[in-house]
Amino acid sequence: MANLTISRTSSDHFFSFTSSQNEFSLILSKSAAETLHKARLDVAINPSTWKAILLAAGASGFENSMVNSVARILAQEQICLYYMSTWNQDFILVEATQLNGALKILKKLLTREYK
Repeated sequence: MANLTISRTSSDHFFSFTSSQNEFSLILSKSAAETLHKARLDVAINPSTWKAILLAAGASGFENSMVNSVARILAQEQICLYYMSTWNQDFILVEATQLNGALKILKKLLTREYK
């Protein structure tokens, strides 16, 4: 058992904790990940930097069909995503190297130019 406190050192405060049967997943800022690494906890850190795109804000949320459309279109363009939903917000995370491409595709989708 470990108790870990990560102090916020910047305004970059995105943090998600997910537990499944086989693992715990943390999505957090690069500085917080570095803190974990320095603590020498038994964690694997993905070296890729991912960027969050807010899809919807507010309690209404995104419909499943829209999430499926976004995921399908990005997959067709070979853009990997990680989808996260809270009660109040829906995000997709994409690798930083694919951010511009994802934003361009989403803009086309939202303006109905994408086929």
